Formats: sequence, structure tokens, C-alpha cells
Amino acid sequence: MDNFIFGIQGIARGINNAIHMLSQLQFFWGLAIGFFISTLIHGFLMSENPTHLPAMIFQDKGKSFKKIYAQEASGAYRVSYSRFSKTVDTLKLFFGLSFFLCMGIIFVALLRF
Repeated sequence: MDNFIFGIQGIARGINNAIHMLSQLQFFWGLAIGFFISTLIHGFLMSENPTHLPAMIFQDKGKSFKKIYAQEASGAYRVSYSRFSKTVDTLKLFFGLSFFLCMGIIFVALLRF
């Protein structure tokens, strides 16, 4: 049983050393900040109007679709719902990855100092 505990402690030290070494690399920080900025730019370019980004990310797809696109007199919409759904899914993926990357940077920074 002692060997198991020592093994777990060794793995934890290895992970701690890897995170500490990763936090000292300027390449990692440049990659993380660049990814975050490119996510923002990508979100602005994908959406037709950047003011609709909060509705697209935080609301249900159906509600945000009705809020963003008005129904024409004939009952049709300007943009298909499937295209809008793919755009919203992509935006949520990128912003989710960016959020977790930001939380990871904060976690690594806290471990470093």
C-alpha cells in the first residue's frame, strides 16, 4: 500500500513540475493569448452583427434565432435555421475552448506564484 501512495505522490510531483515548466515558456503564453484574441475576432467575423453574440452564446438556439431574425410577411426567414444552428454551435465551441484556456492560464499562474 505504501508503494501505491508513493506512486501517486510521484505522479502528482511530475504533473506539478510539468505545469511549472509550462508556465515559464513564453511560447505557451503567446499561444494562449493569441488563441483568445483569435477567438474574439473569429466570433465577430462569423456573426453578422457582433451585438448578437451574447444572445447566440448564452440563449437557446430557437429563442436567439427568433430574436435575431425577423419573420417576413410570407412567413419565411432570411437565413435557414440549420445554417444558424451550425454557426451557433461553432461559436459556442470556440468561446468554450477560450474560456477553459483562460481558466487554465489563471490556474497555472496561481501555481507559479
